[in-house]
Amino acid sequence: MLCPEESDNLNYIDRTFSLKTILGIIGKLWMLAGFVILLPLFTLFFFPEEFNMANCFIVPGVMTILIGYLTNLLLSQKSRERLKKNDEAVIVFLGWLSVIFAGSLPFVLSGDYSLSQSVFEAASGFSTTGLSVVNVDNAPKIFLMYRSIMLFFGGIGLILVVTSILPDIYSMRLYTAEGHTDLMMPNLANSVRTVILIYVGYATAGTVLYYLCGMGFFDSLNHSMSAISTGGFSTKSASIGYYDNPKIELVTEILMILGATGFLVHLLLLKGKFRVLFKHCEIMLTILLISLCTPVCAFLMLNEFSGNLSFAVRQSLFQVISALTTTGFQTVSSFENTSPPLMFMFTLLMLIGGGAGSTAGGIKQFRIWIMMKQIWWNIQLKFGDRHIVRINKIERMGVREIISPEYLNEVNVFVVIYLLIFLLGSFVLMLCGHSIGNSMFEFASVLGTVGFSAGLASSSASKVVLWTSTIGMILGRLEIFVILMAAIRIKSGIKKPFRR
Repeated sequence: MLCPEESDNLNYIDRTFSLKTILGIIGKLWMLAGFVILLPLFTLFFFPEEFNMANCFIVPGVMTILIGYLTNLLLSQKSRERLKKNDEAVIVFLGWLSVIFAGSLPFVLSGDYSLSQSVFEAASGFSTTGLSVVNVDNAPKIFLMYRSIMLFFGGIGLILVVTSILPDIYSMRLYTAEGHTDLMMPNLANSVRTVILIYVGYATAGTVLYYLCGMGFFDSLNHSMSAISTGGFSTKSASIGYYDNPKIELVTEILMILGATGFLVHLLLLKGKFRVLFKHCEIMLTILLISLCTPVCAFLMLNEFSGNLSFAVRQSLFQVISALTTTGFQTVSSFENTSPPLMFMFTLLMLIGGGAGSTAGGIKQFRIWIMMKQIWWNIQLKFGDRHIVRINKIERMGVREIISPEYLNEVNVFVVIYLLIFLLGSFVLMLCGHSIGNSMFEFASVLGTVGFSAGLASSSASKVVLWTSTIGMILGRLEIFVILMAAIRIKSGIKKPFRR
């Protein structure tokens, strides 16, 4: 038995931060961020006239690497302390915030963007949202490449890359905290390498296909990284619509769907297990939503395209896939004058989002499928034979997975909190003078990390709109529970050391 003093001391130790370990791991994340900031410099070999922009990347890149290296050297090597409960959430949250701030520095140093605009652009990039304050028609190529690189690393997951070099006592908890739920291989290191290889492979294939379809190499590379990360940054102000090329649109649609599919599902595709693949609940829901929404949106678009049905179907299919996968590429000129029913359809698709464990945002299709099944289970329970014992299962990755009441409750709580944040963010945009429809459309895009815009989040937007959107993008990328756990852990860690 512990005496009261020993018990209090034990509680004190358990609730304090593993501060050295936390900062040491974040130091590694800063080194990765510095590397990301320096990567766009390779474009200077092809566009030497932009060499005057080099310091915008060299200074923050080297500084971030140096700070990260010194932090890791001084702290990480001196501490092998295990992470305490929810410390991984603190690492993910504080790590992403600091990386977004570091990533904003090149925009600040360029002198063309305010701090609010710079942080907004970096948050949009790393969260794979794709909303932008950059005039891409006049922006230097090095900044266009930088935006795509942010999408690429943000999509694959900054923490995921860092876990490949961390000891096993930390890596698995960080892997799951960032939203990666399944192991693709028996151990984490091989799983991370497999994810990176698949991701890079798709991006490379996309670049080649775009080039073969008539897109220039620079644009091909940027659009491929943007599509597979479900980011939506484009090198053209008219996005994919600039090319007016059905082949380019088809390549983009395929890449967007691949990006919005959970990484574990890709193993089924690559192994040729198509029967299992098409029974997977998220694939079934994706096919169902695209099949139902495309003709409805095409009908609503008929007036915009002078009754040209085939063209309306083509445009509708692209926009539906882009909204559902939370990519944000578009082939229509603008959503500012879109009809309210069409805006409503796209808003719903953006709220649903892509697959669990993918680069996409939104509520996630896995949760939506469970809620749909829950309605059916409740109907069976109410009107069916009460003497039959039913076990709630869904088809996932070729396995009939049991859904426990506890997990059902967790899904319901997540969806309710997500929708409450969506309504709150929309209300803030309404307070800034925007209409209900445009505000809800815009914040659904922000929170779902989509990138469709009704013109609210732009270079002329107020600071309130920009910072509200920035917060929404971070919430959408990291998911709500991780941020809540981090906030509770930080509050507990600050208060407990001062209690006796």
